[in-house]
Amino acid sequence: MLIDGARVPSDSVVASMRRTLPTLATFNTTWRDLRVRPLGPEAALVTFVFHDTVVTAAGDTAYVGGPTTLVWERRGTDWLLVLADADHYPPR
Repeated sequence: MLIDGARVPSDSVVASMRRTLPTLATFNTTWRDLRVRPLGPEAALVTFVFHDTVVTAAGDTAYVGGPTTLVWERRGTDWLLVLADADHYPPR
């Protein structure tokens, strides 16, 4: 994962989630219909539909999903995420 341009290893992300969400048992996400559309040499639009499954330590399960839109911009040799939007809907 990249946060403000710095790589954060997965074990650090997991540890942070466990501290922030102590009742979380599992979290699974899948992406469907992933599309990357170049907007020129310095920008790209990424869209997909995510589906999350969250299970609490008590065994409760929640499902959520929705469309996501990301805009990436090249700055020098790096690509930075400059806009992110995700709608969250219960499963249909």
